[in-house]
Amino acid sequence: MSAPEELIFEVAFLVRPGKSAPRLDEIRRYLHQLEGVSSPRGGGSVYRYRNPDTQVSCDFVTYEPDQDYAGLSFEIEMPRPLFFALETLPLVVALSREFALNVEIVSPDNEMPGCEPSFELLLHQWQLANRDEVEALESEGHSLPRMDNQALESMWEFMLLRPELARRYNRNQVAVPPVELVRERATGKVSRVVRWRRLSASALADSDYCWLDDPPQPLQDNALIPSSVLREVAKFAFRDLSQPVNHRLFDKAKLQNELVHALQSAHLLPASDFELLQYRQVVDRDLTPILDV
Repeated sequence: MSAPEELIFEVAFLVRPGKSAPRLDEIRRYLHQLEGVSSPRGGGSVYRYRNPDTQVSCDFVTYEPDQDYAGLSFEIEMPRPLFFALETLPLVVALSREFALNVEIVSPDNEMPGCEPSFELLLHQWQLANRDEVEALESEGHSLPRMDNQALESMWEFMLLRPELARRYNRNQVAVPPVELVRERATGKVSRVVRWRRLSASALADSDYCWLDDPPQPLQDNALIPSSVLREVAKFAFRDLSQPVNHRLFDKAKLQNELVHALQSAHLLPASDFELLQYRQVVDRDLTPILDV
């Protein structure tokens, strides 16, 4: 079956009654200054937000104002994990407050008339639309990878703070590998994994598996070990830290030989049993909107 076509969640910005419309050059200047937003080249209209760490993305599209429409819209593809909305919708609220604009949801079908936005209101509407899209795709026979909500949010929180962790640890030559998502080919189960290269000094995120990348011999290369097993057989080698985000620190190079010996007794899984996924390909297991809980 071909890849499912993605739907667009689009929010238009409106001039509030009795207010004057902001100039497009003011809006463009504001977007240009936003962290993570790249400006269009050659007179283009799309300002792209991209976070290379969290893989979150969205677009702000400018156009000529028309009646109450201020000439700007926000667009994000669906379906997506919840943290895509948690990261991008605050940008919509901040922009609407900066220029005293209302918003209306113009697509998909669950349209919302123009109003002053709040994060909670936008998030609820996005969750309804995202759930509808997941259910529609699955009814057409598309099997969407799902994962525990809390695990996805924990991964996102780590990746948000990974640059800060890297700045803290890199001066001591401690690596901070990203969290990746893999799907087990036999079962379809989605899991978090961190690659541990050469068993070198590293700050490892909470994960389901640890990927041994070019480990010292005689350990098997490109093999995955469950994090629960790693915690049990190698607890002597790690320190658990909670700031600025939960992670496990291995910075005792003199323990590497002991670590290799400990891991020899563990059952390892070949990486070929898994396939890598992009964050955007996975959705939360529970799609119940937060306001409905």
